[in-house]
Amino acid sequence: MSLILWCLFSACGKKVVNSDPKADLTTVLPPTHKANDPGLVQQEDLSNQITLVEQGRGAIPIIVYPEAPPRTLASAEELADYIKKITGIRPPVITRGLSELPDKAIWVGVQPAVRQIFPNVDFSFYYPEETLIHADGSHLIIAGRDRWLEGGMYAQGDKKIIEGIQLEYGTCNAIYTFLQDYLGVRWLGPGELWEEYPRRPNLSIPAIHYRYHPQLRSREGVFHFMELGSKRSSEEEKDWLRRNRLQYSSLNVEGGHGFTEWWEKYHEDHLDYFALLPNGKRELDGNPKTVKLCMSNPAVWRQWLVEVKQKLKENPSQQVFNASSNDGWTHGHCTCADCRAWDEVPMTAKDFNLSDRNVRFANELARLLKTEFPAEDYYVLMHAYGDIGRKVPVKAQVADNVIVASVHNFYVRDSLESERFETMKEQFLGWSRITDRLIWRPNIPGYAGTKIGMPDIALRESYEQVKFAVEQGIIGLWIDTYWGHWSTQLPQYYLLSQLVWNPSREYEAIMEDFYARAYGEAAFVMQDYWELTDRKKAELLATTPEGYSTFFMHQIFNEEWLSLAHKKLDLALSMVKDDQRLSERIQFHRAGLEVVEQMLELKQLQLQFARSRESGQAKLNAKMSQVLLHIQTKLADSPPHAFNRMYTIKEADIHENPAEYEFKPSKKMLKAIKKRN
Repeated sequence: MSLILWCLFSACGKKVVNSDPKADLTTVLPPTHKANDPGLVQQEDLSNQITLVEQGRGAIPIIVYPEAPPRTLASAEELADYIKKITGIRPPVITRGLSELPDKAIWVGVQPAVRQIFPNVDFSFYYPEETLIHADGSHLIIAGRDRWLEGGMYAQGDKKIIEGIQLEYGTCNAIYTFLQDYLGVRWLGPGELWEEYPRRPNLSIPAIHYRYHPQLRSREGVFHFMELGSKRSSEEEKDWLRRNRLQYSSLNVEGGHGFTEWWEKYHEDHLDYFALLPNGKRELDGNPKTVKLCMSNPAVWRQWLVEVKQKLKENPSQQVFNASSNDGWTHGHCTCADCRAWDEVPMTAKDFNLSDRNVRFANELARLLKTEFPAEDYYVLMHAYGDIGRKVPVKAQVADNVIVASVHNFYVRDSLESERFETMKEQFLGWSRITDRLIWRPNIPGYAGTKIGMPDIALRESYEQVKFAVEQGIIGLWIDTYWGHWSTQLPQYYLLSQLVWNPSREYEAIMEDFYARAYGEAAFVMQDYWELTDRKKAELLATTPEGYSTFFMHQIFNEEWLSLAHKKLDLALSMVKDDQRLSERIQFHRAGLEVVEQMLELKQLQLQFARSRESGQAKLNAKMSQVLLHIQTKLADSPPHAFNRMYTIKEADIHENPAEYEFKPSKKMLKAIKKRN
């Protein structure tokens, strides 16, 4: 099945509504390339312009189609808000039907009048999430492929019902594209501090013809803590994700494991659901959340389908259903004869491979799902995960309604010359050759302190690795884990937001625009600051035993680096001292650096503690308690969004009461010290 055919949804089954009943949502166009085909058409005529706002005459109206869903209408209101920010005049937003056509207008969404106004424009949308922006000297239309379920635009979120869910948000994403690409608005980070837009009394744009459809249909997982309904992020962070066109994607997947609650729910009555262990028993093997299933048991398949039906009650718009094995890939897999018959490489072999088993399990669920819901385009999600699941299957073929999440960790993780890096990349390539339904889902282990808020960035490297994955035909990206430490990782987040929406963009264009808009006169100094940090992270990975760099961060991010980093921030601040907004941005990064200093001191003391004799440990522990108190204080005093404080405290093991802190070196730390010595 071709990628484009797979992407198009059936018009049967549930009542699917779209913005224009005349719009062609079924025509299949052949893909021009398997990968890296953003479908971008962009034409401008500078000699023919439309004036949106003119001082003394006001703004032309924004007309939204009357049936527009809530989030489309909200995006139209945002369009009006930003036009006011730019010009001081807010255009009226009209949602009712018109008795006669205005001489000039901004039309949001395909509606009957636009076919009359633009007789030569094709208003069919052939591709998922396709967007259209077209303007002549009198009228502008901003539209896209909008689809939603009648009566099904809701889901159960973390704490409340999420409303206004759509299957596709083409018009919303078209509005944010127009604001960024044609009105010059940028959302560099969350909140007003990082919002950029020009200010001018009059606002005109050239005649435009623009069409685009994104290759990556699953995007919100790059910053999944900011997804719709999440309680782990602020509303300003969710706004940032939405406006950069990552939140409103059309293929929402789960990045976690699929059966973490099964033991608690079913083990008392259905031990047969669970793996037969080498001791001949079906019992708990460690953590209930990592228990494995008897994949060959049809009763497991049927129970999974029962849970799918329950999920559809909670979220009628859900289309992808998780069937990924639980974590802890090193143990607990089923040894029954039927499960082992699915293995092409037996469990006793040195190069043990469970990929065939995992694919066959996903295929059985996919078959059952299609039988139960023949008119719906529902998909099973499986992870290619762990050393025994990342290998390419020997014989099993991935079914058409199975999506594979590739957990191949070559994303800014190890030294580029490492054997592990090359192995992961080769395995990823193998999967890309056997399925068109591949999502890349790398883990970031935090070897340079990603999770705790250290300045762990790898700008060009991440750009090149995402581009590489896109060129292999991935349809989505889900990264574990960026937690929203904006003061120390901001350019990394912004780069990804731009690249994931449009992977054809060039690195230099994205970053030069970022530095200029974020820091003004201090752009070159701040570019040096971030590139220095980028190089130090690469040095850390290149000079430290693989997987242990977290313990030795302070030896690379050392006093010399800290001194130079502070000098660059001081210089940048002196260059923008007369601009309060830019000064606040530099101070925002300084607040991050001050927390980083304390983190590095804590890591250094922990390492000294692990190497010291008992006679010196009490003194070191007292110092650590003092540093922890400083970290808590600086985190509390830092500006909004500087750190995701909850995750910094959690991942760094910062105790609520530093005075009671007693450090105990982990086995991994002791092993790292021994290996480094």
